[in-house]
Amino acid sequence: MTVDVETVVPADAGASTSGVLEVFVGTWNLHAQTPGDDLSTFIPVGRYDVYAIGTEECGQSMQVAMVYDDKSKWERQLSEHLGPDMALLQSATLNAIHLVVFVRKRLLAVVTDLSSASVATGIGNVIGNKGGVGIAARFGATTIAFVNCHFHAHDSAVEQRNSDYHAINEQLALAGRNGRLTSDAFDVVFWFGDLNYRIEGGRRMIDSLLRHGMLEVMMANEQLAREMRKGAVFAGFLEGPIDFLPSYKFDKNSDVYDSSPKQRVPSWTDRILWRSNRHVTQVKYGSVANLRTSDHRPVYATFRVQCDAPDPALSPSAADKARPYCLVQ
Repeated sequence: MTVDVETVVPADAGASTSGVLEVFVGTWNLHAQTPGDDLSTFIPVGRYDVYAIGTEECGQSMQVAMVYDDKSKWERQLSEHLGPDMALLQSATLNAIHLVVFVRKRLLAVVTDLSSASVATGIGNVIGNKGGVGIAARFGATTIAFVNCHFHAHDSAVEQRNSDYHAINEQLALAGRNGRLTSDAFDVVFWFGDLNYRIEGGRRMIDSLLRHGMLEVMMANEQLAREMRKGAVFAGFLEGPIDFLPSYKFDKNSDVYDSSPKQRVPSWTDRILWRSNRHVTQVKYGSVANLRTSDHRPVYATFRVQCDAPDPALSPSAADKARPYCLVQ
């Protein structure tokens, strides 16, 4: 991808101006497997101002994650991969659900109001095998929230998945919500993860549609798209066109969809959506075919986000007025 270079120079302290944030969002259900050493096909280095990486089933097992949810090894790997120009802004963990946000170091001066939170929606709404984690911050004068989730599994659990969404949207205690829904409280919200919505249909039929490249027919029978059309979940959210193969469920270290006796139907369980009152352009939306350690493929999306300049109280000093911010160099 070719990245446009933009330079934004404030006319005077407190003046209204804007730049562009290049944002990378990724989600990967690791299935309690190590991700491997080479992340380059999933996470390009040096192209983006903000990286938000969500993982589900991140750790040795759910049982281990419930008592030992440290993800520092994974965060170190990401930090080393992204290189010295990126700073780990914040991370959030709920058992095996994890989210980390990295930002270009030169942007740290205009990042404020940082917060993180989590909501468990597992057994009794206490167990964190299902739920969501969020990180929010103000970039200049633009508030952005990132929410990574793992919703309930199984083909028939549509209502449980819808309930997961509403519980997280209502309860995620990020700074700046002020009693509003998470989806309404920020200028931009990126919501992603293993949302676990499935394609409805028999395995033989779906395999035939895949062989003939009939993704649009599969999407017409896809649960999340249907629930969004009904207005049951993700009101006001957008999702880019899906032109990649279903990200779930693969045999481990294979390009073959589930060959076990369960014969799970291939589905786009892993999704990235956004809602915004700013100008947001999705540039890419795809999956990574060559990372096969899990039964899920990583999914990513990239965005260009209009980022308003800071309010007067946050404006750069006179010495800094000539340097660009909230943009790509």
